[in-house]
Amino acid sequence: MIRVAWLSAFGLLALTACSSPPVPEDRFYRLADLADTTGGVGQRFSGSLAVEMPRAAGIRRQRAILYSNDPEHLELRRHRYHLWEAPPPDMIQQRMLRRFRPLATTVTDRPVADTDYRIQTKLHRFEREVDRGSVTAVVAMDFMILPGRGSNDPLLEKQYSVRVSASSSEMIASARAFSDAVDQIIDQFLGEVREQPAR
Repeated sequence: MIRVAWLSAFGLLALTACSSPPVPEDRFYRLADLADTTGGVGQRFSGSLAVEMPRAAGIRRQRAILYSNDPEHLELRRHRYHLWEAPPPDMIQQRMLRRFRPLATTVTDRPVADTDYRIQTKLHRFEREVDRGSVTAVVAMDFMILPGRGSNDPLLEKQYSVRVSASSSEMIASARAFSDAVDQIIDQFLGEVREQPAR
């Protein structure tokens, strides 16, 4: 009798395990490919230019995609199964390296001590705002151009904030919106650089 009860319980557990939903699969996203890497800006710096890794708070140095869905967007959450292929600062640095390549004789991400000029950035926001089904990619960054040696007085210092509506609530649409937002910020910065005297 005990053996029958044990077998029945084992069978019930097996059926329960078989009926449980599968664990969601991790999905990874990247920024969209660049159509134009120059932005119409020619060489502005004679010598070498270092594009430093963007600084960011701890949660923005991770691969989890951040979002907020409260009315004031004060609470940040992390998607559990939707991830960036690399931390946002890494993705943004690689994009800046490609976009800034025409600005100087040499554009690099090597240590700043070996370069004539450097670009420092700080990533303040990189999250999805979800409002009743509509999704907006929000990106905010600071930019500074500094001499590579000697003085730490900025040659140019700007702040940018861009919001781009995603075409749908799908995560792939958000990835495209983030790509557009980052490119818009870079375009604004390049526009400022274009107005500066060549160095």
